[in-house]
Amino acid sequence: MFACELASKRFDCGSKLGLLSATLHFGLRHPVLGEPFAALVRAAADAPLVVPPAATDRTLSTARAVND
Repeated sequence: MFACELASKRFDCGSKLGLLSATLHFGLRHPVLGEPFAALVRAAADAPLVVPPAATDRTLSTARAVND
């Protein structure tokens, strides 16, 4: 068996939160888009949170899908 230990951050992109975490991590560190992306994240964080009403559509319901 061959193995290589890496000193890096690992993300679970199989979950929605893990994918968002990876997007933030790499987006903020991008050499060209890092600053504009950080401004976008700050603006989104300052905006009021709008929670949609209970959905009748299955994709927006509280039922969990396989990858949730």
